[in-house]
Amino acid sequence: MVGHRGNVKCALFTGPQDQFIASGARTMLVSASGDRTAKLWDIREPTTPACAATFTGHGEDVYSVAYHPGSLHVVTGGYDKTVRIFDVTTETMMKSFAGHDLSVAQVTFNPLGNLVISGSKDKSIKFWDILSGTCIKTFAAHLGEVTSVAMSTDGSYLLSSSKDNSTRLWDIRMMQPVQKFKGYQNISKHFIRSGFLRNRLVISGSEVRLL
Repeated sequence: MVGHRGNVKCALFTGPQDQFIASGARTMLVSASGDRTAKLWDIREPTTPACAATFTGHGEDVYSVAYHPGSLHVVTGGYDKTVRIFDVTTETMMKSFAGHDLSVAQVTFNPLGNLVISGSKDKSIKFWDILSGTCIKTFAAHLGEVTSVAMSTDGSYLLSSSKDNSTRLWDIRMMQPVQKFKGYQNISKHFIRSGFLRNRLVISGSEVRLL
């Protein structure tokens, strides 16, 4: 797909991964780029994908983008330390959340769509209320930059990865980590991603491990 003028930092299908596994439905894709934009793509015709929307407003590279569960908004995070929410229909920015001290590596919505979760190079994970725009909770257990955040489909657990050589599983109800996975070594130059796949955890970096 041609459209971005910089390196693509993130690209993912819209909606929960389990939904695609069950139905095979992959009609929309969102992407984030070093050209300071995020884009929404219609891929119903894979050979001729169409750019459905372009989201601008970041002052630097956009590292991450996620699609709202209700298909109303996308959220982005990037090098300029901000998290931003855009209206899919109008392509306008609705809110900008500032609070991280360093760049935002990844953003995601909770399943209800009322919270945005962001992981940052400042070693923290923040929970943002999308209506008020305020940070309602900060997790700061990681000793290295947070490179990945992902929520379980029921919203009960959060999975985060960091350059402190660990991946942590958080209980959202108790608001604390309940398990720590270690296994990667010397990953200072690697960008570790983690996520949920049905009832198992997939941790990915330079290699993939099932825990």
